[in-house]
Amino acid sequence: MDIVFIRLEWTSAELKIAVCGIGVAGSYLLSRLKKDHELVGFERMPEERHDSICAWGTCKPRMVELCAKSGVDFNKYVIHDGKNMYVEMNSGEKFNIGLHGLCTYNKIQLIKDFTKGCKVNYGVSPKLEDLEAEFDIIVDCSGFHRVYLPKLEKDFFLPTYEYKIEYEDKVPYDDFFIKP
Repeated sequence: MDIVFIRLEWTSAELKIAVCGIGVAGSYLLSRLKKDHELVGFERMPEERHDSICAWGTCKPRMVELCAKSGVDFNKYVIHDGKNMYVEMNSGEKFNIGLHGLCTYNKIQLIKDFTKGCKVNYGVSPKLEDLEAEFDIIVDCSGFHRVYLPKLEKDFFLPTYEYKIEYEDKVPYDDFFIKP
């Protein structure tokens, strides 16, 4: 499979672009291209159940830089700046890793803000042939599921469990815990 990178800002003509999958990547793409192209987003989950379930932790300095390109202040989405990661191995060994830049953030609100002013069709997963008939470019941002792109032959994935916990006041601790 060939991977093609296109710098759309070099294109003088407005393109009609379908962005399929409105998680962080798809919503970010909408936010970056909405001024110069006609964009339509497609998200298979209904809007009321849309919950981008993976990767609530991220590298804060890089996200600040990327979000600024869309005119968004990432700092207003930060929920927790990590200071320490506690690791407990299956062997029983325990150790700590000092953190510099790992944070959790309000991912759903960031996605909503990235997509402001964009047409997004929720609860829809159009057929590839229908997209090909209507759009100049189709971007598959469906993540691990790869709805429109072929599956990778040698893909590696690690099953994980994530828990969302709501606190009445503030997060009671400054740490992350992982148990690989």
